Amino acid sequence: MSDPFVSIIVPVYNRASEVHKCIDALVEQNYPKEQYEIIVVDDYSTDELKSVVEKYPNVQYVLNKLEFSLPGARNMGLSIAKGDIIVFLDDDAIV
Repeated sequence: MSDPFVSIIVPVYNRASEVHKCIDALVEQNYPKEQYEIIVVDDYSTDELKSVVEKYPNVQYVLNKLEFSLPGARNMGLSIAKGDIIVFLDDDAIV
């Protein structure tokens, strides 16, 4: 039996200087890399968030086009997630 595919959705607003801690922790997990995706949803940040996230080759950057809000950002991530399991993670969380 294979591990389920997991989608990790991280809504972010103006946390370019800090979000790398969350992403680094996710990338360093020992869960099989081919069995999870990390989706960072930008809630129209005015800082350099996009350029920070794009430094990670296996992390998807998505601009929230649904609604400028945390629920809207979560829904945007959910609309493209492929996982059997969905995880919503705050941008200041380190797993």
